[in-house]
Amino acid sequence: GIFFKEPTGKITVSNNNFIQNIVPLNESNRSGGGICLLDAYETEVIFDANYFNNNEAYNGGGIFSRSSFNLLVTNNVFEGNESHIGGGMGIFHPAGKSKLSSSSRGFNQPTLINNTFTNNSVDYRGGALHFQCEEITPIILNSIFWENSAIYGNDVYYWAGTSDMTISYCDIDPDDIYGNWGGINNFYQDPVFIDSLCHVDTDSPCFNTGIDIIEIEGITFNCPDSDYDGDPRPSYGNVDIGADEFYVIGILHNYFTDEAKIQLRAYPNPFTVSTTIEFKIPYRGFAGAKVYDMLGNKI
Repeated sequence: GIFFKEPTGKITVSNNNFIQNIVPLNESNRSGGGICLLDAYETEVIFDANYFNNNEAYNGGGIFSRSSFNLLVTNNVFEGNESHIGGGMGIFHPAGKSKLSSSSRGFNQPTLINNTFTNNSVDYRGGALHFQCEEITPIILNSIFWENSAIYGNDVYYWAGTSDMTISYCDIDPDDIYGNWGGINNFYQDPVFIDSLCHVDTDSPCFNTGIDIIEIEGITFNCPDSDYDGDPRPSYGNVDIGADEFYVIGILHNYFTDEAKIQLRAYPNPFTVSTTIEFKIPYRGFAGAKVYDMLGNKI
C-alpha cells in the first residue's frame, strides 16, 4: 500500500487498485492495509476513484487516517476488506491537535461523498467505517453501505463528544449505525449491483436518488463532477448514490430477437421530403436510432 507521515502541500491519490495488501499484526504501525495517512494537519488530501479489495490491517482495512483534518474521500469502492476496527476506513482525530484554519474547499472535517462500502468486516467496531473524532464531525453523503459486518456498528461506528455526525442521501440501515448522528433522505434497499465492481443501472434504488449540492451548517458540499469510471455526474437527471454513475456508452446489438417487440413505424410512408420514425421498447431505458439509406449510408 501507501504510507504518508506528516505530508505537506496537497495530496491526491486517484484511479488505483489496492488489492490484498496485508499489514502484519506484529508491525509497530498496524494500520491502513491500502493507505496509511498520519498527521496531515495542514495538508489537503483527496482519495478519489480507487478500488480497495481484500486488504487487511488492525486499524482501517482499506484506509487509516490520523489527525488529517482536511480529508475528502470520493468515488471509492471498498469491498471485502478486513480489520479489528474500521473494515473499510478507520479515521482518528485526537483532541488538542491543530487543524487547518482555512481550506480552498471550505471545510475542515473528514468528508465522504459518493463511495460504496460492501462486504467489509471487522471483529469489533465499524464494519465499513470507524470514526474516533474529537472537535470535528464527519460528513457522509451519497454513499452505499451494503452487507458489512461488525460486533458494534455493522456499517458505521462513531465515537466522539457531543457533536452529531451527518449521514444524508445514503443507502444505509439506521440500525447499523452506532453513535450520535443525524441526516435526511436515507433509505435501506438492495442496491442491485450488476457486476463485481459495484456498478448500478436504472433498476437500482440508488439511480437518480442522490444530491448534487447541499448546505450543512452554513457550509456547501458538492458531489464530484465525475464518477469512479470517469463518467459525468449527474448523467441522467439527479445524481446516483454510490461510486458509480449510470452512464450509457454503447449499444447492445440484437438485443430483441422478435422484431415485433420494437414496434417501429414511420409516417407518412411512403414520403417525399420528411417522415417521422417512432418506436417503442418494452423496458424502461435510454434508446436511440440510426437511419441508413438503401445503399447502407448513414443519413
